[in-house]
Amino acid sequence: TYGLYFEDNYHVSQRLTVNLGLRYDPFYPWKETKGRTEVFYPSAYYAGTPSQQFTNAPAGLLFPGDAGVPQYGLRPNFGNVSPRVGFAYDVRGDGKTSIRAGFGSFYDAIQNGIYNNRFVDVSPFSAQVNLTNPKGPFSNPYLGVANPFPAPYPPPVSIVFPTPVLGISYDTANGGVYETPVVYGYNFTVEHQFRGDWLARAAYVGSLSRHLLESQELSPYVYTPSQPLDKQRYLPPYSSISLASQDINSNYNSLQLTVEKRFTKNFSVLGNYTWSKSMDDLPFGQSVTTVGTANSGGTSLVSPIPWYLPGRHQFDYGPSEFDHSSRLVTTFLLDLPKLSNAPALLKYAAGG
Repeated sequence: TYGLYFEDNYHVSQRLTVNLGLRYDPFYPWKETKGRTEVFYPSAYYAGTPSQQFTNAPAGLLFPGDAGVPQYGLRPNFGNVSPRVGFAYDVRGDGKTSIRAGFGSFYDAIQNGIYNNRFVDVSPFSAQVNLTNPKGPFSNPYLGVANPFPAPYPPPVSIVFPTPVLGISYDTANGGVYETPVVYGYNFTVEHQFRGDWLARAAYVGSLSRHLLESQELSPYVYTPSQPLDKQRYLPPYSSISLASQDINSNYNSLQLTVEKRFTKNFSVLGNYTWSKSMDDLPFGQSVTTVGTANSGGTSLVSPIPWYLPGRHQFDYGPSEFDHSSRLVTTFLLDLPKLSNAPALLKYAAGG
């Protein structure tokens, strides 16, 4: 990854300092050295356009080397420019009361790698057969389906794609340019130093996040009472088309209170209380979850509302899975007495 930044601290006066900065973070996609990348194009599917790299692939599933497909599935994004601005103001000029504020935008440096891993797991790079209501018995599970095993590697141009096909794709909107996740962070802080080395701080801290990763199902089965399968949206011969889409937004707002006693008279105290709310429109099961849970990984579930229906994001909008309204963290540091006159065992175990 490459980045470039400029910054300067400008002392406007003895009581006011301004921080200015500008960062440039161009995004480059993962480079798959063996070309194991595929992209689904809806326009190519409806036009019946096949791949020239793998001639038996279903329409719409294209690969690097096909017309219009980027070498690594995505195009670089060279528009990630991030301004930053902040200030610190000494209210009374005595160094005891200050007002600070800042704003900045922060682009993600590296693309989420889970979709890159998925490409190498599917046909034609790693042959798969997905059987739903198989026609054959256990003794002949491939009845009516081409048996791809043993699968040759590297896959030849004429390799067979067993149906139904599982497709994995980056988002082809925006000309295939990756929509880099970005966070707009801002804060406003007032702090005051009291007698006895005590400090109190109150801060508003917030952020807006845009272009977060969501897994979308482009070939959904939609049940209706009159017709079990909605043929207008189900895309045969695909069993599933999983799209890595960057269309999730979130926001975070918090009041952060701090009290601190510097280390004097053999002890110090640091207490932090945060009252906050984190909201997003990410479907349940795709957020940051505890490692080891059923949904850890971030792409296992999709929204119960199909991607094409209006109001889908409003339906999923609510508190983030990791949202906690209140959080209190307190630490203490106590330097024990030397115990110079205590017995040796006690002096060396607890003294000082």
